[in-house]
Amino acid sequence: MSDTFYDKTSAADTIVGFEYQYYYFLLELLNLEEGQKIGFEFKDDVHIELPNGSLILIQLKHTTQEKTVLKGKEEQINLTTRDEDLWHTVHNWIEIIKNVGGSTLVERKKFISNTTFQLVTNKSYSVRNQFIKELENLKNNTDLSVFKTFLSNLHSTTKDPDDTTKKNPIKENIKELMEVEFLDDFLRNIEIKTDFDDLIQKIEKKIKYRKNIDEKQIERAFSLLDSSIRKGNYDKFKNKEKVIITADDFHKLATRCFNIVKSGKLPERKCYYYKQPLNPEEQIFIKQLIDIGAIDINDTKKIIDFTNMKLSIMNSFKAWELAVDLLPDEIEKFEQNSIEKWAVHFENSEMDCKEILENTSIVLKDFELQKIAKNCLKKVREIELSIHKTNLSPRQSNGQFYYLSDENPKIGWLHDWDKKYKI
Repeated sequence: MSDTFYDKTSAADTIVGFEYQYYYFLLELLNLEEGQKIGFEFKDDVHIELPNGSLILIQLKHTTQEKTVLKGKEEQINLTTRDEDLWHTVHNWIEIIKNVGGSTLVERKKFISNTTFQLVTNKSYSVRNQFIKELENLKNNTDLSVFKTFLSNLHSTTKDPDDTTKKNPIKENIKELMEVEFLDDFLRNIEIKTDFDDLIQKIEKKIKYRKNIDEKQIERAFSLLDSSIRKGNYDKFKNKEKVIITADDFHKLATRCFNIVKSGKLPERKCYYYKQPLNPEEQIFIKQLIDIGAIDINDTKKIIDFTNMKLSIMNSFKAWELAVDLLPDEIEKFEQNSIEKWAVHFENSEMDCKEILENTSIVLKDFELQKIAKNCLKKVREIELSIHKTNLSPRQSNGQFYYLSDENPKIGWLHDWDKKYKI
């Protein structure tokens, strides 16, 4: 099967289009003023409600298609006069007016007067787009009859399909617009933004200047905000709730995200995602400690205490991750850093183990190897870990190393721990 087939069936364009809508939504969230609220995939792709009752309906149209221009430079295709996205958007808005604006012409005109209809696209502006040109002329007080003449000519010059049983949807949309009774009111409230792209850069710039975030922290601030909004949207979609965020709600969420970035420290969070196992002595990290003589299998109190240390750090990191205080890659880096700190002491103990294995009698060998392993454990227990300017307590630091030495362990104490305990 050729790649051409996969290219045709790929969902990449749909995914990019949805992401374009989402990032525009995030950008507008950063623009919200007091008393405003914004919705996503509800009244339109994005909508904004103003305190005075006015409504902004926003249709987002993204293309990955490119045109070749001089010197091989690639640019997005133009928004044309007969652009499918343009006319499908006009059709959608007419449907909204008819179904939401009321049943009478007076009601519909009132709805239109309180509504701005925005088409935002990454397609390029073209001076040859007669729709945009005539729309601008109308807003500059050209008589409506001029626009009607334009529509009539556009309709008559738009070709019908070769198959006479089918209709050209663009031609049908043009006709639909020609026949609406609220044409003048509607056209004057349409706004078209072309060449609107690079949304992530726009968002990061807005974070930098509007939220006063240091240049070095912008990426992290963006990631925290992005993750928080996405999670909130997902939860609402999953529960079949409307995604509507007020300026106050967003301010609280954004402030929390940005304060984390500015302080560099992690907030203290209490949670209990992980609880004491039924048989704590069966945990691999406990078995490792028993095997080196650091703990007795019958010392239930100490086993539970060590387990609590492990669970404490696991719960903290789970809470930080769910609250988007930490990102997965940051947790991964912290874990790797912890392993590297352990490795410094373990590598030193390995040299001592090598000497014991080569020169010590069989009777003393196990005893000496245990002694070296306990010394390695002792030094690792003295390590103080930190993440994002947040110093972990000694119990949390020890808990992290217990966690790493548990299920399918990544660290150990005996010279052959990886062979003995790893799955």
